[in-house]
Amino acid sequence: MTTTNKRRKKTLNRQHSSESSPKVNNNDLYDLATDHEFIAPNEQLPSGIGLYSILMNRNIIDASFSKLYLQSLQFGWENLLTQERQKLKPNDVSVLKCFVLNRLLHEYHKDSDLFDQQTKNLYNEIKSRMIRDFAQWTPQNLFNEVRHWQDMQCRRRLFYFHFQETAPLPGLLMLHKAATNWCHCLIKYCQQNRKFWETEGRTRFIEQFQHSFVIVAQPTGSDGTAVTQYIKNGFSHTAKLHSRIICLLDPDILGDSIELSNIDVTLYPLNREINNKLEQQPSIEWETRDVMSAEGVPASIYYAETNTLELGNFDSVYKRLSFNSTLCQLEYRIKIKVKDPQFEETIILTSQPFGICSHGQYFPKFLAQIFLYEMKKILNNTKEITNPDTITDFIRRYYIRMTGVELLDYTSRYIQQVFAQPINDMKSTPISNVSDNIHEEILAKIISQINFLVLHPVLTLMYNDSLFLGICNGMEVDKLLNGTQEQPHLLLRFNTLLHHQWNSNVNVHFIVHDGHLKRASFDLRTFANELCRFICESTGDRTKTAVVLSTTLPRNFTNFQWYFHNELHRLNKMASPSNDTYDPLLPILWMTMRQNDDNDDTQMDDISDNMTHIRKRHRSSSFPRIESVSSLTTMNIVVSLDGKDNVSLESTNFSSDSHCSMLLNCTHNNSSTTVDGACQSSNEENTIKNRQFLIEVPGNIEISPAVIFRQLAEKFANLANNTNEDTSSNYLIRPKQSKTSLSNITCVNESIPMNSCFGDSRSDSHLSCDEIDEYNCSHFQEINLNSVQHLSIYSKQIINIYLNYFPNVTHLTINHYFQTSDKSIITTLNRMIPLAQLKKLTIESYNFPFEEIIELLRFTPNLYALKLDLLHDQKTNTKLIR
Repeated sequence: MTTTNKRRKKTLNRQHSSESSPKVNNNDLYDLATDHEFIAPNEQLPSGIGLYSILMNRNIIDASFSKLYLQSLQFGWENLLTQERQKLKPNDVSVLKCFVLNRLLHEYHKDSDLFDQQTKNLYNEIKSRMIRDFAQWTPQNLFNEVRHWQDMQCRRRLFYFHFQETAPLPGLLMLHKAATNWCHCLIKYCQQNRKFWETEGRTRFIEQFQHSFVIVAQPTGSDGTAVTQYIKNGFSHTAKLHSRIICLLDPDILGDSIELSNIDVTLYPLNREINNKLEQQPSIEWETRDVMSAEGVPASIYYAETNTLELGNFDSVYKRLSFNSTLCQLEYRIKIKVKDPQFEETIILTSQPFGICSHGQYFPKFLAQIFLYEMKKILNNTKEITNPDTITDFIRRYYIRMTGVELLDYTSRYIQQVFAQPINDMKSTPISNVSDNIHEEILAKIISQINFLVLHPVLTLMYNDSLFLGICNGMEVDKLLNGTQEQPHLLLRFNTLLHHQWNSNVNVHFIVHDGHLKRASFDLRTFANELCRFICESTGDRTKTAVVLSTTLPRNFTNFQWYFHNELHRLNKMASPSNDTYDPLLPILWMTMRQNDDNDDTQMDDISDNMTHIRKRHRSSSFPRIESVSSLTTMNIVVSLDGKDNVSLESTNFSSDSHCSMLLNCTHNNSSTTVDGACQSSNEENTIKNRQFLIEVPGNIEISPAVIFRQLAEKFANLANNTNEDTSSNYLIRPKQSKTSLSNITCVNESIPMNSCFGDSRSDSHLSCDEIDEYNCSHFQEINLNSVQHLSIYSKQIINIYLNYFPNVTHLTINHYFQTSDKSIITTLNRMIPLAQLKKLTIESYNFPFEEIIELLRFTPNLYALKLDLLHDQKTNTKLIR
């Protein structure tokens, strides 16, 4: 047997008198929390549930809790946590860590005595689990305790069980000391009593050794879950998988009496009757490690670890890995020899199941299967498995185990309702496996969202603080919001559970109601940046007293200040105070160092003639770019889009897959309006086209041009992946050019001139859409609709039974965000004017949804000028644009 000692040499160098005095009182030499995690990684302590679970999370603070606690006795928690925050380097990961540290410091400042007491309780609980002295046990008592400990460790891999829920559970060091003592006594007794050895000795040795090895860390992947992902490594495939076995026999005492062989490891499928494949793994060696007990006495531990699986090559028949998409087990074979009396026995240990797959997106599916397998094994009662309350209880245990915080009552009730309906529907179904399939599908969705919380502890703490709803029925909770302009109502939540796809990204939504319901999503690619802005906004002097929807405690938007500190300005430049008047470099560089078009209409109409010059500056064929910006009384940003002409607006139904291609494409079809001016053809089959349009907002609004540009760029880039529940209709109805009633049309003899690039808009061909009386209606029927080029809509509601069609309109002005009987405003507008030939669009409504503006741009391939006149409510619209 080959053994190594990773800690003993280091320990002896630091303890000069260890041989003469085995008791060590200096706790700095050892780390109780780290040692406890090593011998019992699945044990969660009651005092470590909730906010203080963060102190045990090494991904947040790269130091063990016990060392932090001992340092806090000398320096105080405030100094320690502040120092940890100052160590952070400017990046997104540090921003997320800073949120959590800010929350811990807020809790400390709120009641420092309570904080000190809670951390002391947690330290004492860890210490109690490291006690080595045990009560007087018979061998059978010892064996029962070992089986009990192993069973609870298996349960706690996925589920949290409070210590009071079961019989008193001894610590592993107690079992280690007791097993060593009994084995040492048994060897000595058999050496002295040969008759006992010949009659009962062998049986006693077998029973002793069968209870001398435990799997303390069941197989887990690199992210700590019971699933791993394989990768190609040369001509074979490997997967990272960690497991640990501990021998309860002390090598310092029994090292001269017993001998342990290397451990043979074999990979098997969980269901060997269906799949009899196996994969022999490299054997693993025994090592030794010194672990400190609560009494201050180090204990020497035999342990062995698996860190990598070798999966071989693809199956020659099925062209896939034999264990891909399969639940598997590891089998460990250990040979133990007793030198005197001579005895040899092979001990077989079998691990709990784990999954192997090709991609991380399949993890929730395998975890759901393992969840059901472990739940059935624990219950040992098939009737209880179909009970929604039972399933919800196990999900609660899983939630605590994974996130470290309690599942709140409203989430438990919702999950219970989600399972109750399909279970009731199944009662009339004779097929037995339908239950597992339905449970697995729902569980995979829940696990997917829980995994997101594990990766983002700040959301876990917000959930614990009742500032984040988490798992919920999004469409229902949104209806509970009933805010006003003076006091908006808002909430943060996940996307609706039943609409969520377990193999897709989780979405975090921000919903606000200020008289109108508005929905927004955090961009996961810049999640830390957007959450930082969100939290910083809660500290503003002009922030409204918004109410956060909470089912437990009353919460306000200002409560997000618990996660704020000025250190965020150092870690995230976008969170810096707004008194900095400097803009980003690239937009200013492009504005000043490039030849820009003038702002008058004659120059803008000639944009299509400059496509060759623009194409030379091209950097991306699928992303907007700023071409010019000017700022006098207004701020004009010209954004150019490139795309391929392969889609027609004539289509009557656009699928979700066609959104992306429609986004940047110009129309080129014989049956629809032909694109001219803004789009140039280089090939009839595959034409590269460019679109430019101008965005005009008031110059006196304090907002950088780059902010507008980024917002449009992200909206266009992400439109195809938008999974919000409130998506617009995908249907576009081609209007019929038939004469209809003019009941909503009024004539404007002289229109109001508009500033900047729109030039002089005085024209006799300008119509305004509004409610009028019968006299005006008859008068306007005399108008020649073909001569109208500029149409203004003032109505707040348009009924689409009778609408006129204006075939030559190229300029549209919308003064109000109007209601329509169609599913989409786009449909109504396309019945009135040919959107494809629209060149200018003016929106003077401050509450026109930005998403609908983006949606409207999809169907206006010739649009080059967009004016957003947001002067009605400058304060509100500044936030809206941001």
